Amino acid sequence: MEEGKKRRFRGQKRPRKPTNSASTPSPGAPVKRPNLEQASGSFAEAAAAKKMAIILEGFPERLLSTSEAFNLQNELDVLIDDAAEGHEPRFSNAALSNGALIMHCIGADAVELLKSINGKKFGSLDTAVKTLDAAELPKPYKLIFKTKNHGLTDQSILLRRLAKQNPGLSTAGWRVLSKDKAPTYMRWVLEVPEKAATFIRQHNNELFCGAFGKGICKLIGTASPSASSTVTSPVEKPPTAVVEEETPMQVSNDIADNAPTDSKVVNPADESDESGWKVIVSCDANAHHIIWGSKDCNNRGEELLLYILSNGLSILNRGNSPTFITSQRSEVIDVTFCNAKAVNCISNWHVSERDYLSDHRLILFNLSGPLLTPPTGNRNPRKVDWDSYREELGLLLGGNVFNFPSLADIDMTVDNVQSAIVQSFNSNSRVASSGLPRRVPWWSKDLGDLRKECRKLFNKAKKTGDWSVYKMRLTAFNKAVRKAKQDSWKDYCSQMEELLKKHPKQWRCHPGQRAT
Repeated sequence: MEEGKKRRFRGQKRPRKPTNSASTPSPGAPVKRPNLEQASGSFAEAAAAKKMAIILEGFPERLLSTSEAFNLQNELDVLIDDAAEGHEPRFSNAALSNGALIMHCIGADAVELLKSINGKKFGSLDTAVKTLDAAELPKPYKLIFKTKNHGLTDQSILLRRLAKQNPGLSTAGWRVLSKDKAPTYMRWVLEVPEKAATFIRQHNNELFCGAFGKGICKLIGTASPSASSTVTSPVEKPPTAVVEEETPMQVSNDIADNAPTDSKVVNPADESDESGWKVIVSCDANAHHIIWGSKDCNNRGEELLLYILSNGLSILNRGNSPTFITSQRSEVIDVTFCNAKAVNCISNWHVSERDYLSDHRLILFNLSGPLLTPPTGNRNPRKVDWDSYREELGLLLGGNVFNFPSLADIDMTVDNVQSAIVQSFNSNSRVASSGLPRRVPWWSKDLGDLRKECRKLFNKAKKTGDWSVYKMRLTAFNKAVRKAKQDSWKDYCSQMEELLKKHPKQWRCHPGQRAT
């Protein structure tokens, strides 16, 4: 090793070099966010920008095009250049959104400039412009339109046909969000202005659409109080449906262990129309919406509600008991919904008050319907009394197994033989009850007491709001469980080693195998 160099071993910390307190921070060091009231950089400007909207008279039927917005911005540049001394209108950004030009104004001069052009015409524009706060723009409604014409996939043809078939309805400003083709219908999701929503409500939520008859409309929006009346909350009024008795429903006591393992994922919307399945979905959606009891709404909740309503599904959540509880917050983010064929099979949906040492609460409901009882046990072929089996089988068959009266009776004879075999086997073997899962070897009374204590502390923390003691005991319980599992595994390994020492010959490897 060269002189003057010291070898640093693993585990030793690298000595820090002395730093000067007045030195500048490195490029990769985190930088503290500036104070918006004192800073004057681009960050503060962007945060303090006021959004104003420039629209055309007749909006939202009359929308600004890209070329018109470009020409309008050029006209604004002329006004900015001609501004008086001491007045500096500045804009941090400009964007065309849904036919409106959104301007990010920095300071009062920019806002006053836009207000000064209100009601004026510019250049090649055939109508006057209007300026208003971007928050005051009329919010569009979401329209779910369902038509039997499943071949209608062109949105331009759809909008043109709706405008022509329904006098007084203008499809200008309509925007297609998505479309879904099914074997017997076509579903469109659109954004429509308030005027079109009013027309649809006045015409009983139906629109003519060519030779396939009227299409069904469903409006979703909050622009006016009347809009909410078009959406019936399943929390207040549960929907009804007819359940066919010939469609049996198989229920398992342990859903997690007996869930289907194939790769096919059932879509409730696709399966409900043709297969007759009763589909129930309960999920940690992390979606907020007041419809299922949340305190507020987020984008995820709006999209999930749109999917549920557009596919004719029903929400099963009742009340506003939180399904997710931590020391910081409690909220309803777990949603249960089903298709129309399963809605009458569900009752007593509620959130369990019992603590299962998880931040998500257990969701419980009653499921009714024809029950296919699964076998309660199994039979071990190694423990069958084969002598008695052969004797009983011979008596049941009567020695006439292969004497078929005619070819027409062969199916009946096969059924009789099969029935005799099964009956003889069942009568000469015992059913081993499956029962409950076996007790794990690492569980103990101390762990059970710790779990009970954690559940009591959880209920107490919900009332008092003090979660510190609960979190401390929950950590102790989790550590005790891990230690018990480790100790149990060590005991098992030591027992196997002792067994190997007592019977070394029984543990020799086969000549064709290698020891691991």
